[in-house]
Formats: sequence, structure tokens, C-alpha cells
Amino acid sequence: FDISQYDDPTTPENEFLFHGWGGVTTMPQFKRTIISDGDDSHSPYEGNFDSKELKQHIYNVSVKWLDPNGDGDFSDGIDGYRLDVAQDIPMGFWRDYKKQILAINPDAYLVGELWWYEWPEQLLAVKPFLEKEDQFHGYMNYHWYRIARGLFVQGNPALTPTQFVAKYKELIDGFDLSYFRASMNLGASHDTPRLSTSIQNRDKYNKYKAKPNEDSTYWYHKPDATTKQLQKLLLLHQFTFIGAPQIWNGDELGMWGSDDPDCRKPMVWEDLEYEDQSLDFYQQPLAKAEPTVQDKELLSYYKSLTKLRNDNPVLSDGDVNFLVTDDEHMTIAYSRNLGDEEVIAAFNMSNTTQEVSIDVEKVASYKNFSDAKIIQSYDNKLQLTIEPLSGLVLIKE
Repeated sequence: FDISQYDDPTTPENEFLFHGWGGVTTMPQFKRTIISDGDDSHSPYEGNFDSKELKQHIYNVSVKWLDPNGDGDFSDGIDGYRLDVAQDIPMGFWRDYKKQILAINPDAYLVGELWWYEWPEQLLAVKPFLEKEDQFHGYMNYHWYRIARGLFVQGNPALTPTQFVAKYKELIDGFDLSYFRASMNLGASHDTPRLSTSIQNRDKYNKYKAKPNEDSTYWYHKPDATTKQLQKLLLLHQFTFIGAPQIWNGDELGMWGSDDPDCRKPMVWEDLEYEDQSLDFYQQPLAKAEPTVQDKELLSYYKSLTKLRNDNPVLSDGDVNFLVTDDEHMTIAYSRNLGDEEVIAAFNMSNTTQEVSIDVEKVASYKNFSDAKIIQSYDNKLQLTIEPLSGLVLIKE
């Protein structure tokens, strides 16, 4: 432990004190050496934990869950670790940790929670944790959600299609795309408002004043129909874009809630009956009681997207090529390409129907994901009609 004061045995009181993360002593902050350039107020930190015994204990616990019975068969263990607040741990430890874990299971997956540099404006630059291939395989990609929310939801700060592309290129500049492919593209988690609630409230990012006690105008009840349409639009992008889509447990069922702890409401199970939700998470009466039921139509949509992703490896491994960025009509289209495989995703973020023309290299047929109809290109162009606040996904035949 990082001890600040020892007990005085001559007194009846216990004066023993040690540092805890965020000041919470039940989460002890282990003693570490930080090697910095003179400014250790922000991560990333070079350095390591001081105690070899502590490090070995962490390795032992980690290995236990990778291979619970120690027989070398990892099928009965977990597949990897999401490493909480990874930016607050010296990078030397993570390098040692990755070596130890991969020596046990070369297929284990390590993803770092890399989030804030200065809350609520500036997200942490992730490149130092990834560029040398020696700490994590990917990270929790809140960076993606900030720009995706800005374009597809027009959340603050709102983005045009060209601004979205520019922000994306900033994210991937300077390191291998394999990290982006292996990162968790998430719109919600245990630390944020649920996806639908984040979309309903389009103010700054999804973590700023995201509770009714922080903002009296914050909407934390059942989202409206427009929000559901925008959620589907954003999901269509999430499941066709580079990066691994992550679903926060219950978002697929239409659950809603503001920032922690409201986002951690109990799961709505299909085989249980529930009373209507009549109180908020402060136990204050809601203006209108809402049924506590699964949104089966939304769940079906999520299932169709996961099937689309699983059936088309190009969506996991392919490159991204932007085909249309029309700020005037608020339309964007990109293709995912891997060898002969191609999937085109096109979106209309405006409130009116838009005609979108996409240049293609040669005559080809595409299957519409939503209705399985075949769309043929002519004169090296695809002509698409896209309804307001919606998108199309075309799979090359």
C-alpha cells in the first residue's frame, strides 16, 4: 500500500492511513514509481508498481480466471480483461502484465479504459498506450461515440459529414488500424447514461450534467419516437463501421436511464412480470408511470444487426472508404472493402427524403439489407432514395 501514516501503538486509536483511489480507502492505491517529464498531473505515466510480490499476486489472480482449473484448456475460462481506469496505472506495469497474460494464453484480449484527459472537454489521446503493441489490444472507444453522436444524432457538438470524416481521420492518424478494429465502439456503459437517454438529451457529450439533479431539464423518462429512430440510425452506423460494436446490457430491450446509478437499473427479463415504473431513481414520483416491458421490435432490430455483422466479415476486417460527404443535404456514405467483398452504408441525417448518387468502379448488384431487394448499378453509379433519419446497407452480390 502507499502508506501515509502508521499506527501509534501507544494510543487506543488506529492512526494507520493509506491512499485510496479517488480518496476511497476500500480501493487502495498501490505504491508506484512514476517517471515523468516534470508534469505528472496527467497520464499516461511511465513507471511501475514498486512491489514484485504485488505484481505477482495480480498475475496469479488473472491467470486463475483465464484457466480456472489449471489444465491448460482455456475454454472454461474468460477470454480477456477490460482494464478499469487503465490510464491511472503506470505503463510499465501494463507492459509486464501483457507479457504475462499472453505467455499463458496468446489469444487473450486486453482492452483498456482510456477516457478523460480533462473532463468534460478533452478526451485522452490513446496513441501512447497502443503504438508500441506492448500494452493493450484496443481501448474503450468513447472517442468514436463522441463524433458519431455529433453526426448521426446531432448531439452537442454537432458535426457535418465532412467534419465527421475529418475527426475520424484524426483518431486513426499515426497508428495501425488493427487497434481501431479491436477497440470497443460503445454508446453507453455502466458509467454513462443509457444510449436512448444520451440520444434524447443532445447537450454536451453524454456525461456532462447527465442527471436531473445536475440539470433540471435533463430528460430521464421513456424516450420519444424520434429518439428511437435516431437510435436505429446510430446503430446502423455502429454495426457497419470499423471497430467492435458493444451493447450495454439492456439497451437492446429499450431500457432508458440517466447517468450512474440510473443506468444500472435491474435488467428487464422476458419471463418476469414487473410493476410499472412510477418512481425515478431518487424515489420521486414520475409524472406518468411507464410499463416495464421489453421492446421486442427494438430487440429484433439489434438481432438483425448482429447477424449482419457476423455474416459479413468485411464489416469486422475491411477498410473504410468514404464515398459521399454532402453537408448541404446531410448525407454520408462509406464502403467496407476486403478483397472482393464490399458493403456500402449510406445515411440521411436530414428531415427530408434525399436522393444519393454513389460512384462505383463497375457494374454490380447489391442486396438491400433491410428488405433483401436487389439494387443494380448503372453507368458506374448507384442511385439511392433514403428516407429522413434513416440509412441503407447494401451488400455486394
